Amino acid sequence: MNDSFARKWESFFHARIGPEVYAIIRIAIASSLLIYALILAPNWLTWFGEDGVLSRQAGLENIDPDTWSLLNLLPASPTVLLSVFGIFCLQSLLLLVGWQSRFQTVCLFLWILSLHHRNNMIWEGGDVLLRLTLFLMIFMPLGSKWSLDQLRRKTTSDCPVWPLRLLQLQQSLLYLSSVLRKLQGDDWINGTALYYVFRLDEFSGRLGTFRLSSDSLWIYQALTWLAIAIECLLIFGVWTPSIRKQVVIIGILFHLSLELSMNLFLFQWFMILILATHLFPLSRPRVGDQKLSA
Repeated sequence: MNDSFARKWESFFHARIGPEVYAIIRIAIASSLLIYALILAPNWLTWFGEDGVLSRQAGLENIDPDTWSLLNLLPASPTVLLSVFGIFCLQSLLLLVGWQSRFQTVCLFLWILSLHHRNNMIWEGGDVLLRLTLFLMIFMPLGSKWSLDQLRRKTTSDCPVWPLRLLQLQQSLLYLSSVLRKLQGDDWINGTALYYVFRLDEFSGRLGTFRLSSDSLWIYQALTWLAIAIECLLIFGVWTPSIRKQVVIIGILFHLSLELSMNLFLFQWFMILILATHLFPLSRPRVGDQKLSA
């Protein structure tokens, strides 16, 4: 039994995977950071400047006086803040092309952490997921493929899978937490949650505010319970080889439907990215090119 557990542990955490998956994660997240910069640019000084909507002291009192942020350590002048913006954009571009990928990832994680702690009133769940993903990316061989780092080393080989496993497990825990929170709410239990959600203009998606006729409550109930069922399936289904591909496809369609019907910025795309990583084949630890489906 111990040998069986050890083999499963080894194949789960110590198998190897092609470098392409890490390259895709690097390119996708770096592109997302550039989108963040583009969105924040017009109001950069308003959100993070001392004369903006939230002074440093007010920001600390709003989150925690002991919260750490580089923006609270640097001079508060507009010139410094604009320089920070330029450095953030430059390092996002360098991560995109894969130059000193790990160094850029560490710095970008610190910048995102600092932005979130400087003004925590403008962020949502997708921003927290981005921050956590950046932290886990520090341990990934992001420059092992399709990068300037790889061209400089002129070598490619399979990479350890354990950093990716941490990201995938984080997503499963996110689904689990979401289901547990939903089951504590009466609106999710009786099936009316999405009836109210789709009537909030702030969540209006690409299709506009999603509303059915007032006598179609049963459709909202079906959609509400279906959402919980799909999240339950995603917690465990991605870890079951026999149904993994089908579960991932269901998950991608689920998040695409939410992207069309709700406005949650890039959250759905982050979730789709992580789900898709389950489709990459693994290699056995220290055994040639033999594939396995663990």
